[in-house]
Parts: sequence; structure tokens; C-alpha cells
Amino acid sequence: MNEISILKAICYRENYLKYRNILPDFKELNPVLEVVDEWFANNQSDLGVEDLSNLFYAKLPQKPEQYENLFRVLSATPPPESVKTLLEALKRARICQDMSVLAYEASRGSKTVSDVLELADKLRSGVEVQKVEFVTDDITELLNQTVKTPGLRWRLDCLNKSLGSLRKGDFGIVFARPETGKTTFIASELTFMAEQTERPVLWFKLDPVY
Repeated sequence: MNEISILKAICYRENYLKYRNILPDFKELNPVLEVVDEWFANNQSDLGVEDLSNLFYAKLPQKPEQYENLFRVLSATPPPESVKTLLEALKRARICQDMSVLAYEASRGSKTVSDVLELADKLRSGVEVQKVEFVTDDITELLNQTVKTPGLRWRLDCLNKSLGSLRKGDFGIVFARPETGKTTFIASELTFMAEQTERPVLWFKLDPVY
């Protein structure tokens, strides 16, 4: 029932902006939360349960019966004020987790004590850790993000010209037939990129089991 109450609270824009980034994985509710995310990415108003259900069924029409009870319970759920205490507890827990990670990184020298203290101030003041970043269609901002923002350069110049630099959030797949040089290619590019950053580079290699 806590998850349903939280979902109802997140349908209010003020709560969404303040608490969305600290919510845990709700598994079965994640498809519904994706619809909520899309709504607030394009709208400034609160999201009613009826509108939420209509948008959800329009996007995911398959097997609607398994969500019918969810929306019935959601409609009968008390106002979001009843879960404010729970949301604040989740937010404090998230900040404490982030503080533990920052403290460990500070002990290794990759972060500073000031970073830890700054996060501690947010815990005392009740300010959210970060605001939700929405997708933008501003061409100037997109240009700055994809062209002018520095990134990791490829060893092969043809990839620099065709793909551009690698930046935070980029994801790619390299695939080819067996024994054609995929591992060699990745090793070559990673050793070149590792010289361009002060942060560690992690390479997880899983060998297939036949």
C-alpha cells in the first residue's frame, strides 16, 4: 500500500519534482511511473488518476486487466499529505547513502571533505539532492551537449568523425563474428581513452560458456 500511496503523491507536480529522483525500484509500478515521467516532461499541471490511466492504456494496451485493480486502488488512496512523512524518510535515506559513498571516495582522495559536508548541509536543511532533468528540444542546448561539451576521443579518427566524442550517458554496442578483432579493437580504444581521463576505466569481460 505504501507504493500505491507514493505513486498517488508523485502525481502532484510539486511532489514529483521534490521526490521522484529518490524513489526506489517499484518493479510492477515502473511502467506506470514511466507515463508519469512523460507527463511532467511536457506538462506543468498535476496528473489526475483518470488521465494517468488513459495515458497508460494508450501507451501499453496489452494485458490491461492486470492494471485495472491498481487504478481502482489508486483512485481510493488518501491525499498525498498522508505519505509526506514516508517520502521525507526516503529522501533522508537516499542522502545518507550518497553521503556514505562520498565519504568513501573522500577517504580515497577522489572527493573532498567539502563535498561530504555540502551533502550533510542538504540533509539538515531538507533540500532535495538534485532536481529532475527533463529532455530538451532546444537546438542550442543540444548542440552544446553533443558537440561543444568535451568528451573522450577515439584512437581511430574515422570514429571521431562519424560518432563524435564519448560523453557521460553514452551507450554503444560493438558486435561482429567470433575471432574478428572485437576485443583487440576495444583494448586499443580504451587504452587510448584512459590517457584522457583521471578517473578509473572499468572493463568487464564475460567469456561465453558453451
